[in-house]
Amino acid sequence: MANILVYIDVQGNRPHPRSLTALNYGRRIASQYGATLYAVLPCAKTPTYGSDDIISVVSRYGADKALLVQGDHLAGPPLACTHLDAIVA
Repeated sequence: MANILVYIDVQGNRPHPRSLTALNYGRRIASQYGATLYAVLPCAKTPTYGSDDIISVVSRYGADKALLVQGDHLAGPPLACTHLDAIVA
């Protein structure tokens, strides 16, 4: 089975609107090919869980599963040197 990963740009524990647009397009492609759509969420701190947390938001935008990657090194801007290892892992 195919998997589609969409990297979510997280700003202040909220997904950036461009990332949600990409997730929407990913949902269309995943539905067309019967794939699972994953939202990759790099977070410096553990997100709060509730009705409007980041995982709930990406779920509403079509993500089947959320991959939460957490680490202090992810607090800065999303750069390949800081986020690539988290994505590969």
